[in-house]
Amino acid sequence: KDPDKRPQDMREVARMLEACMPGELHPAGLFARAVALAIDAVVTFMAVALTSIATVMIGQEAFHVVEPAEASYGALFLAVWWTLGQLGCEWRWGQTVGKWLMQLRVVDDRGGRPTFRALLLRYLIRFPAVPFWLVGGALRLGEVTWYFDGLGVLALVAGVLAWLWTAFRAPPGRTLSDLLTHTRVAYLISPERTRA
Repeated sequence: KDPDKRPQDMREVARMLEACMPGELHPAGLFARAVALAIDAVVTFMAVALTSIATVMIGQEAFHVVEPAEASYGALFLAVWWTLGQLGCEWRWGQTVGKWLMQLRVVDDRGGRPTFRALLLRYLIRFPAVPFWLVGGALRLGEVTWYFDGLGVLALVAGVLAWLWTAFRAPPGRTLSDLLTHTRVAYLISPERTRA
């Protein structure tokens, strides 16, 4: 290493480190986040439709599908694709397809990459019914499924209440999942820069 390229004093080291720090966060508003979520829903339903078509083309005998369980397989496909599209994409790339199109990213409070634990908790707070639909759709054990379906409906009601709390009580641009997991959704670039 060339000694001439080394920092001369600690002030120069501090300036170099400041350049590596994330810039100012520009939190995304709830409207931009809702549009991203709507895009994600469309992408997920398209994936479920393609999976369902593939299931029919391959033949239901390959999956040992009986008539009453067909709806449970649709719910299972939906829950799996939704989990992959939300939790999987946010963990791998920091954004879903909708967030990518809207130039948004999930970050921690300091602007860095959130941990998987924070993302998993964020997902469970945002979509509390999905785990029950995953388990209920996978099991479909006759009388046991009403239990998972009932818990799924209760979790869905809890999710709606969390969204209502977000709309009226949360700080601007933050949701309950953001506050509890110390994450936020921010613009990749300043929204003011995109308008100029």
